[in-house]
Amino acid sequence: MDERLYPRNFEGTGVFHISVEYIQVSLDAKWSQFHPNYDEMIQVYNDTISKLEEVHTSLAGAADSDGLIGAYNRRSFDKTLELIKCELQSGSLTPVGIMLLDLDNFKRQNDTSGHIAGDDILKRFTDIAQSVVGNRAIFRFGGDEFAIILRNIPDTTFMLYAEQIG
Repeated sequence: MDERLYPRNFEGTGVFHISVEYIQVSLDAKWSQFHPNYDEMIQVYNDTISKLEEVHTSLAGAADSDGLIGAYNRRSFDKTLELIKCELQSGSLTPVGIMLLDLDNFKRQNDTSGHIAGDDILKRFTDIAQSVVGNRAIFRFGGDEFAIILRNIPDTTFMLYAEQIG
């Protein structure tokens, strides 16, 4: 008897959950006589699972980021705060700085110049903030509200970054 183990197991988070368990495929001599394309079927199966894993990875990233500007979203911010809370309680993280930002007069500009202009403002702000603090620190709550989380950073550097962004 020919026995093959095809392990595939990944778990998703967010809106949906995908779990593909380990599948044991047994092939004896009689089975292979009736199904000469067995190896091809297994390859198609493995290719399909690989594609599902790629889609899952892509969707997981999309669930944590803002589609318009590429910054992290509120969902990701909440998860990051939980991690920081645990790190602060364990003492593995001491200085942490959080900036809460609101773009002044954004609504008026968005209403008078149009949503495309408003989108451009949001993208430009994100570019400026990312050039100062990096890509992994910026979160968009929605509308024109943002948060920036900086870990293990001295107060003076934190204030310098805030001035550069503002």
